[in-house]
Amino acid sequence: MPGTYAEIQQCLPFDCLAFPSITSAPLYYDGIQAVSARRSADYEVLTAGHRLKDIIIAQNGYIPEIEGGPTITNIIALAAFSSNSVNNVCISGNMDWHVIDILATQRSLRYLDLNFITSYPSWRRLSLRGIVQFRSLVTLRIVLPKGVSFEASQGGQITSLTKLAIEAQSITCFQSLCSIAPNVTDLELIQSSGSEEAVEEWREFFHTLSMMVPSLTSFLISNKPRIREHALRVYLYIEPLLSLPLERLFLRNPAGHFLLLTDQEIEKISSRLSRLETVEIFSGAHYLDPRPTHIGFFALIRNCPSLENVALSADGREVIFWG
Repeated sequence: MPGTYAEIQQCLPFDCLAFPSITSAPLYYDGIQAVSARRSADYEVLTAGHRLKDIIIAQNGYIPEIEGGPTITNIIALAAFSSNSVNNVCISGNMDWHVIDILATQRSLRYLDLNFITSYPSWRRLSLRGIVQFRSLVTLRIVLPKGVSFEASQGGQITSLTKLAIEAQSITCFQSLCSIAPNVTDLELIQSSGSEEAVEEWREFFHTLSMMVPSLTSFLISNKPRIREHALRVYLYIEPLLSLPLERLFLRNPAGHFLLLTDQEIEKISSRLSRLETVEIFSGAHYLDPRPTHIGFFALIRNCPSLENVALSADGREVIFWG
């Protein structure tokens, strides 16, 4: 019986639900034609599922809201009203920030992945009041549009959160969201294009970060810091992170920069991060002399006995060992 939710429902008697025990509701939209009609029909069937556990809504590219058709925010609102046992939500599309307040009513929500394709005119400064209401959330992945910032936190934290992944344009967005997640152990920060903040600003942020999330064991950062000198001094750049109990460290995207990192500095990094199991230090980057050699590589292995995966440059060559 192929078709959309609504087309299947139409084949059944009026008082019979096609999916009385539905637990997973995926909705995908890949074009503008008939979006309003398809949304309206699927919207009604979706909200009949009182046992919903997983909600997935995805738009393929930007699709403008059509007058008279329900918005993604409204779809989530009615689905949340129908079920109080949603565990996982993954949404990609043009929705407003109010979806956070709606989902906060789901006390059993553990995984939340939000990709905001576009921002609304009212999105000058967003509030964190709604997001700190999550009490069972374990994983939060969020992609924010350009130009977004947050109001100062009014208190409240998500103490259950252990994995946080953020794609945003500015350090301030990263800092605002990290400040409400003190128990995060796995953190990914990806800076979207169009913003290059100075190395000094990143160093200050890394110092603050080490105090905000002191239990961090896995850290991935992909950005492009602005430098005043002819090269990025890697050790000085990441030195504030060396107080963390890191087991996995990924430094990525030094596009357009020359780097400076000596064997002695690799020795210092590895001696302070002796728990490392995986390390990637600007794989494929261009280093200036004195560049890392096999001496630094062996120091890394010696000081980090649990090391299994390595990606860095030594003796002018790319060294990759991914066990």
